[in-house]
Formats: sequence, C-alpha cells, structure tokens
Amino acid sequence: MENNMILIFGGSYQGKLEFAKENFGVTAEIGYSIDSFGQNLMLPQILKKSGIEYYCFVRPERRHIRLDAPLFHWESPDGSSVMAYRASDAYEKDWRVTAQKQTQQEDALIVYGGLVKFVGKVPVRTFFKKVSPAALNAFGTCSSSATIPISKKCADELGVPNEVSSLAIPLGATINMDAVSILMSFMIVFFGNATGTPISFGMLAIVLLANALLSIGCPGVPGGAIACFAALSAIAGLPAGIMGVYISINTLCDMGATCCNVLGDIACSVAMKETCKLDK
Repeated sequence: MENNMILIFGGSYQGKLEFAKENFGVTAEIGYSIDSFGQNLMLPQILKKSGIEYYCFVRPERRHIRLDAPLFHWESPDGSSVMAYRASDAYEKDWRVTAQKQTQQEDALIVYGGLVKFVGKVPVRTFFKKVSPAALNAFGTCSSSATIPISKKCADELGVPNEVSSLAIPLGATINMDAVSILMSFMIVFFGNATGTPISFGMLAIVLLANALLSIGCPGVPGGAIACFAALSAIAGLPAGIMGVYISINTLCDMGATCCNVLGDIACSVAMKETCKLDK
C-alpha cells in the first residue's frame, strides 16, 4: 500500500487501508513510500497503528544515511517496530544500471585512453577532442556502421594511415561490441534478480562466454543487440516476458554502448598506427 504524499502520513495509510478493506476485502500489511524527502522519527508507531507490519522505501539514500544492511528492524522511541527495507541505493537509479554506466565510462576513459597514450603515442585530451564528432554521431544514431565515414575522418585527423583506418574502422564496426557485451551481462543479472530466476556461477560463466561470441556477431545497427539478448535470456532461463521491458529501454542503453564501441574502433586504429609498420 503506497501512501498519499499530500496527506498526513498516518491518515494517508489509514484511509487507503479502510478503502481496500471495504471495497476489496483486502487487508494490506506492506507500506510503500518511494518519494519521501524524509522519514518521521515515530514512523514505526504510525505504521503499526495503521496495521502496517512491513515498510519499503528509497529515501534517504545511501549518500545521506548509510545502513549496515538494506533489510532491518526499524524501532521508534516508544518501542514500536516494523521490518523495513531500503529498495535501492539511489533514487530513480538501480545500482546495476549505475554500475553498467560506470563500467562503460571506465572502458572508454581508462582502457582506450591508456591505449592511445601509451601505444598510439597520442595525448588523451587530443584523442577525445578529435573523436568527438564520431562519438556524438554514434550516440545519436545508435549505429556504429552509420558512423564509419565520420570515424574514418577522425582517424585520418589523428594521423592514422589510410591503409590502417580502411581496415580497422569497418572491421571494428562489425566485431568490436565490447560495450554491448558489458551491457547485456548486467542486464542478464538484473533481470535474473528482478524475476527471481537463480543464476549460478556456472550459468553465469556460460552466459559470459555466449555473450562474448554473440557480441562479435551483433550487427552494428540500431536495436541490433535485441536478438542477441533474446538468445542470452533463453540460455539463462529467464521468462520471455522480460523482452518487452528490455526493448523499451534498449535505445537509451544502446546510445552509450555504441558511443563506447566507436571510440574503441578509433583507439585501436590509432594504436595500430604505431604497431603496424607498412611497406612504402
């Protein structure tokens, strides 16, 4: 039962509880408050007197108050106690989605930045400045294949020979899907927990291996990862209904993943500039 944030906390729950019992014959025992800017010190007493035994909330977040565990007994000064659960570490953000974004950012900044600096002998600032047109186009189109001409131009501006960029850029747009692989791995674990589907370490290893193989063959077009994720979810034993949820958020996730993939294509071509010696 979710409270009405406009009304006083106890009155909100009491009114809804009475309505549910009178009209549906249901007695709710779980309270839910997703968007509270604070929690009353006497909240357990209020919940108890309203007939609520369990309470789920998001705020205050972890950056405001750190808890020893998300599930705990919340006791008010009068001794009233309810079982409380903080549903997430960040408001409107699941930690797995946050972790997935952070991993893609680390992939782009640390791995690719280190590759162009130490192997390609190009300053990191210069690299990201030169590749920004390709990165922005990839972010907007969600297609590494559609970004090939811009990626080729960016590679040329970074001093990559035509013989190298003509091979590395199209090849990377076809098989370099590491960000998509990271994304789908997080999604499998997320949907497994969301649907209550157990994923053992053995199954996770199989999913990761299949993920690596599928990401290589994933087409560089918008929505290309949907078919790969459908195969992965079947391998992991997830219910077919999750595909509707995945498709609805795929474009938002695919923007960052495609941008990261394109950066990788150009970074590898810059590294090949130094490692591949061409006969004149």
